[in-house]
Amino acid sequence: CLYNAEKPGEMKACLPEPFLLPEKPWELEGYTGEGVPFIVLFMDNGLVRFAGEWRLYYGGADHVICLATAPLEGVNI
Repeated sequence: CLYNAEKPGEMKACLPEPFLLPEKPWELEGYTGEGVPFIVLFMDNGLVRFAGEWRLYYGGADHVICLATAPLEGVNI
C-alpha cells in the first residue's frame, strides 16, 4: 500500500495482490516476526530512480537487504 508521507496513517492506494513475494532462501528463512511468516519488508525511501532504472531495496527475512530492479520505460510513478 502507498501511504501519505505527511499523514502516515492515511492510505493513498493499495494493490489487491502483492507485487513482490518471498521466493529465495534468504527471503524465506530467519525471524520474520511473531506469527508473521514469509514477509518482504520495504525500507523507508526504498524505491529510487538511478542509472536508467527503478531500484527497490527490501529486507529479506532478518539478515539481508535485497534489490529488485525494473527499467524506467513503462513504469510511471
